[in-house]
Amino acid sequence: MKLLRVRIDGPWSPAHAFAWALTSDRGEVLEHGASPAGDWPAHDALELVIAAAQVRIVALQLPPLAAARVSAAARYAIEDEIAGGEATTHVGTSAQIDGKVLAVLCPRALLEPLRTRDRALAQLQHVIAEPELAAPAAEWRWCRSEERDSGFVRLPDGGAFPVSDVGPAGALPPELSVALAGAQAPCIVRVEWPTNAAHLARWEDQTHARFVQAPPFDWKRAVTPRTVVDLMQGELSLRPRPARVSVRRMFAPALWLLGAAALIELVGMAGEWISLRVDAARSREEWQALAVAVDVPREALGSPSAARMAIAHRRDEVLHAHHRFAPDDALPLLARASPAVALLPSGAMKRAVFDANHWTIEIEGVAPPAIADLESRLRAAGLDTLAVAAAGGARVRIGLP
Repeated sequence: MKLLRVRIDGPWSPAHAFAWALTSDRGEVLEHGASPAGDWPAHDALELVIAAAQVRIVALQLPPLAAARVSAAARYAIEDEIAGGEATTHVGTSAQIDGKVLAVLCPRALLEPLRTRDRALAQLQHVIAEPELAAPAAEWRWCRSEERDSGFVRLPDGGAFPVSDVGPAGALPPELSVALAGAQAPCIVRVEWPTNAAHLARWEDQTHARFVQAPPFDWKRAVTPRTVVDLMQGELSLRPRPARVSVRRMFAPALWLLGAAALIELVGMAGEWISLRVDAARSREEWQALAVAVDVPREALGSPSAARMAIAHRRDEVLHAHHRFAPDDALPLLARASPAVALLPSGAMKRAVFDANHWTIEIEGVAPPAIADLESRLRAAGLDTLAVAAAGGARVRIGLP
């Protein structure tokens, strides 16, 4: 595929002679020249490069934003730097990477005629700023090509600004002098165009920055970065906008499914609640019927738990009336607990008190693991057990569940 790169240094016109370079798939320059659009060589894709004198790149540090909000936030951040406002200046923005956004400023008068897409621009892919062809480096890159108005400086943070040409006496451009004076630390400037050692030494004396000779920059041979900012974006975009999709229509099926699932869940919860209420009413009626059968007073039947306690109390009264032990009397309860308590070390149990159908034993000199083992054995015997740590041991309360 042959790419034709054309450098635009003024308003677009098919009759105007612009500098161009035809490159191969491998980036080799096959031809180059300057001619009107009608004399351009055959090509498969077209790339327009806006001359460095017409653009400026500002590096911004923004908080994390959604992609759709980056452009508006960048415009707001640099609105004080746009002479004449956005009516005369177009702002193209890069994607946000680690909070950093590059804003490329370019006159609208250069870009708006490109929207006509006449026959000469039929294969136009994108429009980029010339400084973007010089990738940011750790040093300042001072670039200049053979064409007029081509001098610019690319900063390490990605920003760029145009500079005047160096005169015959080798005077440093005022734009670069001002920028170096405002630099927070001494920096290195790579001079990427042919000069001499005397000029380099003179500039170092003037600015206290280090100037080093570097291979010349050539916009014709530079590789287009993948992250390049296409200036034809927003209202100037060359690509048709995608058809708007109705949000209501997009989410309608999902909302219907969500509503149906919620309705099913509510019906299921209501059915379960009704089932539990029916079971509770049936249980209450059964306990009340049993309590009435054993002559329990009706005022003691307020709830199933009250009915159970009243029945147990009535059972104990009947057993005692016939001179028999109830299960939660002192001796039967102690008999069930004795096999587990007997495994304690000799002399460990200091005191045992029976009250309200429960035994409370006080244990001393026994480690917590032994207390836990005692609880486990008592529960295995069908007893309800509660152990509370005390000074030097524990107090264990034993009863029926």
